[in-house]
Amino acid sequence: MVVLVAEAVAEIDSLWRGFERRWSNLVKRSRKYGVALPDKQELWSRLLSHYYKGFRCEYCGAQMLVKSPKGKVHPFVWSIEHKIPLSEGGDNSMDNIAFVCHRCNLVKGTLPGYAWEVAVRAMQERLGVELYERAMRMAYRGALANKIERVKKEVSE
Repeated sequence: MVVLVAEAVAEIDSLWRGFERRWSNLVKRSRKYGVALPDKQELWSRLLSHYYKGFRCEYCGAQMLVKSPKGKVHPFVWSIEHKIPLSEGGDNSMDNIAFVCHRCNLVKGTLPGYAWEVAVRAMQERLGVELYERAMRMAYRGALANKIERVKKEVSE
């Protein structure tokens, strides 16, 4: 019993650390686009609720808390996503925020969330699980390479 409680506390602690990291990024992006911040406590409560309901990507359904072989929880596989991107006039309202896997967030880019969700469901149905996963891995690699180049360009300017 004590071991289970300790594991649960470690998972929540890992989730909190991941939340704090994403919160600081949200603060920076909100300032950049002149958008009001959401209530931090409300966002944390919503994240905890999502965690207790299975913590799956709101777009593709992937499990977002991954445990290593040693049992350590990795909190870096999820993102705070804006269904309508801040760069496209979106805001930080709870209706515009989703908890999604890093892959969906990166590959989606500035496409509106509802359009991405429809595209994901259609790909999953048409391609089947194996081909869908392969296609998403390729898309992720391409999106990640583009992001790396974009960041390099921003740093050099």
